[in-house]
Amino acid sequence: MIGKINLKKAFLISKCNVYEGKLRLHGRVLTDLKSGDTLFSSDHRNAVKRQGFVIEKISAYRHEFDEISESMTCELIISGEGLEQKEDSILYIEKRDENR
Repeated sequence: MIGKINLKKAFLISKCNVYEGKLRLHGRVLTDLKSGDTLFSSDHRNAVKRQGFVIEKISAYRHEFDEISESMTCELIISGEGLEQKEDSILYIEKRDENR
């Protein structure tokens, strides 16, 4: 948790690389995602880093999407500082208020 923000697992990275200053992630969606969402990473002590990464593009099955559902595989193009990520790591998202 970052302060009072509740986070949940969002994306399992299977492959990643940097291309033209953006991070390209391939992997499995662990909760519904949409363009513009902010993802967070954690370090080796499972402490979540405050720096977020913004989803700029979602691609799957040779198509571009604004949203993608849990359990699908896709490529995410994200931006942000400190783009280095490791394969088999997990990115997190702030839990959405289900009552809205």
